[in-house]
Amino acid sequence: MARGLSHRAAQNNPRFIDEVPGRPLAIARYERDYALELVEGTGWEVLEMHPPKRFIQHYMICRPI
Repeated sequence: MARGLSHRAAQNNPRFIDEVPGRPLAIARYERDYALELVEGTGWEVLEMHPPKRFIQHYMICRPI
């Protein structure tokens, strides 16, 4: 547990946490507003934003603009 917490503290952006050292994006956690910011201006439109479920966070359905 301590190793996991130290990994979090070493990350640069508290709005995004990559939970598994050595396996990028295996378990990635984004603040909801940050995830929406990442999509803005990319040529994708968010059609739906869904609330968290038991084993996943918010998720969105997008389409190209």
